[in-house]
Amino acid sequence: MGERLTLYVYKEVDEDQFKSVFERVLRSKGGKIFWNERKETLGTDCRMAHNGQVHSVYSQYQDGEWLFYGELGKTLNLPWVKLDIHEGSLWQAMFYRADKAVDCFSTVPEYWEGEDTTQDYLDQWKGKPEAVSALWGIPVETINRYMVNWGYHVIDDGMFDYLVNKQERAYPEDKHNYADIWQMMDFLRALGGFNPTDLKDHGIPHRIELPSRKDLQK
Repeated sequence: MGERLTLYVYKEVDEDQFKSVFERVLRSKGGKIFWNERKETLGTDCRMAHNGQVHSVYSQYQDGEWLFYGELGKTLNLPWVKLDIHEGSLWQAMFYRADKAVDCFSTVPEYWEGEDTTQDYLDQWKGKPEAVSALWGIPVETINRYMVNWGYHVIDDGMFDYLVNKQERAYPEDKHNYADIWQMMDFLRALGGFNPTDLKDHGIPHRIELPSRKDLQK
């Protein structure tokens, strides 16, 4: 298994309001947050970064965690996005307003089914920059060059390569090229978010007890 990372990013609320609703929703489901805490005996790793009204969250993987973060988005009733790096091979984004899906995008939608991927699936994960622009309230030209399919080329059984130019970047100020999974962090920056996992920069450590999947499904 390659690199795996999930971030949740929310917009249109200030830091105090975000943290207040975060804790309220968490406690309502039987969870708990330990703010500004690093003790490993308390829950699991949770990190946040705040930039005005954009809030990025990372928490250690737990089965069903997305149910909590989806409930948070629904309660806040605002735009949010789930960003994923999968198996060190691709990054993708799923956009919502409250509990309504708005758009989804993958750099390599063919990754899961290979050359058997249907055109309908490719179209579904192509992404609509105009929809993301409208949802997030940012100019489409600041994000559309990220929403590019990297291409998929089978080299050998179980092996593939990207067709995109790996020497190019979406925008001159980016740190990562196409075909680099960490381009997702450049996309996060374009959305106005900071990387919560980077404790040397804007990330703030907390500890969290996420509710069980069973409790989240009640």
